[in-house]
Amino acid sequence: MKKNYLLSVLLLLAVSVSAKNLQAYLSYATFTSPSDGPYIETYLSVVGKTVKFVKNSNDKFQATIQISMIFRQNDTVKQFKKIDLLSPEIEDTSKISFTFIDQQRFSLPNGDYDVEISILDLNKKGMLPYKTTESISIDFPVDKICVSGIQLVESYVKSETENTLTKNGYDLVPFTLNFYPSTINNLTFYAEIYNTDKVFKADDKFIVNNFIESFETKKTLSNYFKFKKEVPKNVIVCFNEFDISNLPSGNYNLVIEIKDKDNKILAFNKLFFQRSNPDIKIDMQ
Repeated sequence: MKKNYLLSVLLLLAVSVSAKNLQAYLSYATFTSPSDGPYIETYLSVVGKTVKFVKNSNDKFQATIQISMIFRQNDTVKQFKKIDLLSPEIEDTSKISFTFIDQQRFSLPNGDYDVEISILDLNKKGMLPYKTTESISIDFPVDKICVSGIQLVESYVKSETENTLTKNGYDLVPFTLNFYPSTINNLTFYAEIYNTDKVFKADDKFIVNNFIESFETKKTLSNYFKFKKEVPKNVIVCFNEFDISNLPSGNYNLVIEIKDKDNKILAFNKLFFQRSNPDIKIDMQ
């Protein structure tokens, strides 16, 4: 499963009655590797105009955000990481219109975890870190078909050098929100399907469906449905996108499912998202 939530840090300025928010958006997706086992990826984007930039040793302006993540199981720390996330260097702080991102990977066995996330703008002196705790579950049986978490993708390019953003030959820049305004017209996503070679025979055929459904009614939207015939593999990559320029405002699920030749659903995963597109209307009855 993948969750999205907003980290919003409120700092009351001593010299002003106004307040400024540090805004960062964090999401995650779980995967597993045939060689290394399960892991979780975290995706964080920080809104540049909500953090403080100071001059660095290169005589340019830069922000520094400290992020720590602690994964606990039964009060035992299983994974921990603290990093200082640096923004791009800039010459002029009056025209900040970008976000900057961080992506981390944590190897963790199947199980339930509590993860404590802390975020702090190191350039805002006297500011206390914002902390929150979330519960997550990692569950990838080795003998059943299962679908990874669904990673939303902001943009992608063919990878020239493998790095933390690389998956199957592409560098995927994560989209950390589950809200699509009318200015965004493509919903791009990445997921993986595991163990079909352990359930099907080598010459079996099956279908992988990708579609968007209404969150409230669970009705599949016929204009947002794609399928592909597949053969058994250890890992099947599902890297796809939908043109949502005509998708009206509403609540939806992005669904990935596997069906056998008898149309039986063998595994699925879904991700909730919202669309704001007030100029488009459609009958969803």
